[in-house]
Amino acid sequence: MITEPAYVRYDYDPKGAKGQKHPLCHFDCNFIDVHHYKIGLHYRVNLVQVEDLLDKDTDSWFIAKYKEPALEIKKRLKVRFTKTRKGKCK
Repeated sequence: MITEPAYVRYDYDPKGAKGQKHPLCHFDCNFIDVHHYKIGLHYRVNLVQVEDLLDKDTDSWFIAKYKEPALEIKKRLKVRFTKTRKGKCK
């Protein structure tokens, strides 16, 4: 079996997507077997964009912290509040 010492792989993963913990679109990065991480993306990218990201002779890409949209925050808090009320003692 051939193993790779390091890789960066673009992944579009509708089956494994779990919000911010495992974004639908992300880069999987691995430098050795015990050190790997994901970089989440807000949108799908194509092969030209991946090549541009990895090309040292093109402009750099920048990482920005995810900012949850207000509507998503409202939905998440509503679900959390609903769960709390259901579990409340009478």
